[in-house]
Amino acid sequence: MKAIKILFYFFVILILVFAYGQTFFGEPIWDDYHFIFWRFYNHTPDHTVYWRFHIWPLFDSSLAFLYSIFKDNTFYWHSLNFLLHLVTAIFWEVSCDIFDGPGPSLLCFCFGSIH
Repeated sequence: MKAIKILFYFFVILILVFAYGQTFFGEPIWDDYHFIFWRFYNHTPDHTVYWRFHIWPLFDSSLAFLYSIFKDNTFYWHSLNFLLHLVTAIFWEVSCDIFDGPGPSLLCFCFGSIH
């Protein structure tokens, strides 16, 4: 049973890399230009303003911090997004195994990345 589960996860990861791999080198999509890139082209981030006057201060501060590291290199933004989703799926799968719940979440992660 353990070998079947390992093979299943390997197969799901192969599908995931095949389906999602090309997006690492793509351009920003939808509102990424507005929420991430455009706002930092026009002004320097000010975290005190974010925490006093913005609706989503943690979101804005996190983006400013990540932009200071990644700049406009979309490969890093897409890689971080991929890793966050992967960690969440693994956490969910492990918690389902511990509590004897439904799985496999990595398959959901794979199809969720396609959308």
